[in-house]
Amino acid sequence: MHINFDIFDVLIIDADLESRTKLKQAAREINCYGKISSVSYFSEAMEFLHTKRECDLIFISNAIAQSEIVTFMQQARETDKGSSSSYILVMKAGKRESTDIAKSMVAGFNSMLLEPYSVDSMVEISKLARKIKVEAYERRARAASELVIPTLIKEVDRLAALHSIGHPTNVSAGAKKALALITSMGNEALSGYYEAMINKFGQVSPPAVTHYEGPSKRLKDRMERKAKEEAAAALENEIQNDAKKFD
Repeated sequence: MHINFDIFDVLIIDADLESRTKLKQAAREINCYGKISSVSYFSEAMEFLHTKRECDLIFISNAIAQSEIVTFMQQARETDKGSSSSYILVMKAGKRESTDIAKSMVAGFNSMLLEPYSVDSMVEISKLARKIKVEAYERRARAASELVIPTLIKEVDRLAALHSIGHPTNVSAGAKKALALITSMGNEALSGYYEAMINKFGQVSPPAVTHYEGPSKRLKDRMERKAKEEAAAALENEIQNDAKKFD
């Protein structure tokens, strides 16, 4: 999956049809703005965040009551899509008050857009959105890497145990799911994954080797073989349990 960090999908929240349309038209003039959607109410915006695709920029009218804005932004940031969005307070001409800056700070807006809208200001907002989008993606990639690497280490130990006793060394279904999670993030995440993998492997102790101290070499070999088979089976069970987290 390729992530385009230079195209930004937009959601406009404004109960006033005229101003909502005006901002929508202005956004269409910006090349880096992608799909532009608009709603009148926060309830519609929450439904959008739960059901639609990613939303990079959320513009919110300053005509809406501050208490409603604060509540919405707290709820929106708890959603998967809203957690990586940039929130912009739209300040309409003739309706700016000294409290608007305080409103922006209390609610946690990332930036403000003043009416009349200029191309320069909307491009600057897109630069901010790109920074936030990249940071959110990197956080998710790191979290996914940290989730799957312990499972892959177990798979390496399992395959090594099987290989040492001449058993087939097919990759387990659980390990395949772990690898699929990494590859689904696209090439942009691979450098972070490789770095995390190298660091993690460097911290791991080699698997314990079971030695049977008995009078018979044949019995010794059989007992060590059995121990490795049991270890490999136990690891496979752990890997299958881990894989449930990847669904």
